[in-house]
Amino acid sequence: MITSSANERLKAARATAAGRDRQRFLVEGLRLLEDAAAAGRGGRLEWLLHHPDAAADPRGAALIAHAEAAGVPTDACEPSLLAEVSDVDAPQGFLGLSQRFDDGLDAVLDAILAVQGRGLAVVAAGLRDPSNLGAVMRSSAAAGAAGVVVLAGSTSPFHPRAVRASAGALFRIRLACGVEPGDLILAAADRGIELWATASTGEDPRGVDLPDRGLLLLGGEASGLDATLAQASAHTLALPLASGVESLNVAAAAAALLYSLL
Repeated sequence: MITSSANERLKAARATAAGRDRQRFLVEGLRLLEDAAAAGRGGRLEWLLHHPDAAADPRGAALIAHAEAAGVPTDACEPSLLAEVSDVDAPQGFLGLSQRFDDGLDAVLDAILAVQGRGLAVVAAGLRDPSNLGAVMRSSAAAGAAGVVVLAGSTSPFHPRAVRASAGALFRIRLACGVEPGDLILAAADRGIELWATASTGEDPRGVDLPDRGLLLLGGEASGLDATLAQASAHTLALPLASGVESLNVAAAAAALLYSLL
């Protein structure tokens, strides 16, 4: 059992939590680690630390057994040491270090084309709040979107708050990270996929005649959508709001738009 804060795995966890490791991310909590394992991305785990009594719980024992069967080193760790590297108020006693993953822009666009019916992916174009991005990933997975594209300059989908807010969707949805806006515009045009901007004013998504292939662009919480992306968009969509309501949170707007379009 790990009993020293000088342990190399705890050092790696602290470095990752501090943002000094851009190749890995922390996965904390039994549910998220179960989701990672179920999606097949749990095999990217480099190690798993757990509360000394974790094996007494059937779910905990199953997760440890799954990790060990996949060749992932597992270790019990002193609870106080796990709490020191935890990013949550009530640590659940499970912490994993995973390699980041990126399906790539081509994979997301090809998935749009492969859908029977409307194929749609969401583009995070300047989102700054990790919790918003995590919620967008969650809504995208729930609504059946083909994937999520995170443009360069947006917050990372592997930020601890984004991982938690995704509620496991990070491990289930296709993901393209760090895409340049110009590359998105060119690749979408090459495949005949329209860009659909979102704004505070525009066309009601329930009444506009849209094609079956699209990318839904979500701009920054304060700044909105970049002018280049807005100009490249075939439509600008806006949710109708009751009088006196100025706007919706971007994550809430994304959920409403997804269910209007899919």
